[in-house]
Amino acid sequence: MERQTALGDEFVANPNIVSVERLTQGPNFGLTIVADSLESMAMGPLEFLAGLPGVTSIQTSASVAMHHGAHLWRLEHLDKGQIEALKSIHREMTAPDTSIVLGADTRPIVQMLQLDGRCSAADIARRLDLAPATARRRLDRVLRSEEIVLRTELAQSRSGWPVNVQWFARLPAGDHDRAAQRLAELNPRMIASVTGNSNLLITFWLRSLHDVLTVEQMVEQAVPTITIDHSAVLINALKRQGWVLNSDGSTTGEFVSS
Repeated sequence: MERQTALGDEFVANPNIVSVERLTQGPNFGLTIVADSLESMAMGPLEFLAGLPGVTSIQTSASVAMHHGAHLWRLEHLDKGQIEALKSIHREMTAPDTSIVLGADTRPIVQMLQLDGRCSAADIARRLDLAPATARRRLDRVLRSEEIVLRTELAQSRSGWPVNVQWFARLPAGDHDRAAQRLAELNPRMIASVTGNSNLLITFWLRSLHDVLTVEQMVEQAVPTITIDHSAVLINALKRQGWVLNSDGSTTGEFVSS
């Protein structure tokens, strides 16, 4: 147990590892690593992991398509009318334009949003010594580009959905998009196509462990061709999207990411 604690601390301190989770089955830890290329991942984070005392095996899967992210997950406290009102405001404020390519001049703004998704154009102007109009224009480009995603995160233990379950499943490649559309109706946290024998990763937050089999049945009913290889329950998250977490899932205020 002490060795696992020490390893967890090593993982959390590495800026290339953006999320660290302790799991009940399979690997002791689930790590999310960000790298510019397969070569940089092999020469950086994977080499780092292989050199740590106590690491006996490493299994890797690359995410090849993100069908549904946590920014689409719903706490289920708003009614349909309130949800539509918020969507309308969002569309008016940040009409997407996928033709926008972000340049070096917007990188500092992206970094500021990583630390505080609420920062305003006025905050950016003050911090980066920009004219207010320039800050507003660059922030608008960042938000409309859809190259970054903002989401409101909360401590899972206080969300009413304290159980985090991951399902590793298989589907023919041609079925992934259609399956993801059906599964999205079940309010998952994440659906991603990945490499490996299990080529679909599905994550849900649940009310209790008693819901695990119920949700698994719902997944199988929504996508009859799916084969679920195995599942894992998260014991606790040590780091999420760069933010170091307390034992209850709240942030310590420390941000460690490249």
